[in-house]
Amino acid sequence: MDTGFNDEFTLPRIHFNECDLEFFGKEKYILANGDLVEEDVYLGELIIDNKRINVFVSLTNDVDALIGTRLLDNTITILDFKNYNITVQA
Repeated sequence: MDTGFNDEFTLPRIHFNECDLEFFGKEKYILANGDLVEEDVYLGELIIDNKRINVFVSLTNDVDALIGTRLLDNTITILDFKNYNITVQA
């Protein structure tokens, strides 16, 4: 989870072909270093709290996926740093 990421979800590019993503458009993002980048955005699906939800997905060259704060609106999110666990309740 990235509390500085205001969108919904980023997916490592290496997993793109494994997912059923539909191109949605382009979005501009301001990175932590202040750089402005334009990225492709896709519509995809995630399962959170046993419910399928539609999400906006951008791709990253990193190896980690990121859950952004927009995806967590109206949820109770518990971060357990000690055990590396995140619990999201809708």
